[in-house]
Amino acid sequence: MTLPDRYVIREVSGRFLRELTGFQFLLFPNDDHVDPAKGFWWLAFSKGHPVACAGMTVISDWPQAGFLCRAGVLGDHRGKGLQRRLIRVRTNKAKRLGLTHVISTTYDNPSSANNHLAEGFRL
Repeated sequence: MTLPDRYVIREVSGRFLRELTGFQFLLFPNDDHVDPAKGFWWLAFSKGHPVACAGMTVISDWPQAGFLCRAGVLGDHRGKGLQRRLIRVRTNKAKRLGLTHVISTTYDNPSSANNHLAEGFRL
């Protein structure tokens, strides 16, 4: 019997820039990439290895708002609630920062849209 994966999510910075950049190229090869030196970033780890990442920036023209700029989960770890957990850690960070709004976008990704709706986002 195989034990289920246990995930640890940690807010990360400087020394993880390479991993965050690599995740973006791996998970979003055709997208513009977000500079991981800007904003706030998290990695989810399973058995000590990163399996998901997420970012949030403060919107320069609307400093009371955070933008969930990136989230991605490696294929073998999808469907285990990681994206929803990553949404929660980012919205909790926004609250601690005193932000009044958090926005996100999703395109042609019903699973992501449904996760945002389940976490209280509105269209």
